[in-house]
Amino acid sequence: MAHLTTELETYRSNVDAWIDHVGEFAVIRGKKVIGFYSSYADAVQVGYSECGLKPFLVKQVRVIENTHFVPLLMRAANGTLHAEN
Repeated sequence: MAHLTTELETYRSNVDAWIDHVGEFAVIRGKKVIGFYSSYADAVQVGYSECGLKPFLVKQVRVIENTHFVPLLMRAANGTLHAEN
């Protein structure tokens, strides 16, 4: 299983119930939510304090997740690259 897969699944399955924590940073280890913090720095500090060097997730609680689109690069017959929409 890939790193943080369980933590991301825990985030996704609970985020709708965290409306009171929108904008805060969740600290998650496995299926356990350690807490919510107002700054990324505080969340990371608590994560290291609680988890040590074991993997943990710090993720900002959002109502709508950002999506980034990357255009497909195509190589023209003359060898130049151009973006395909």
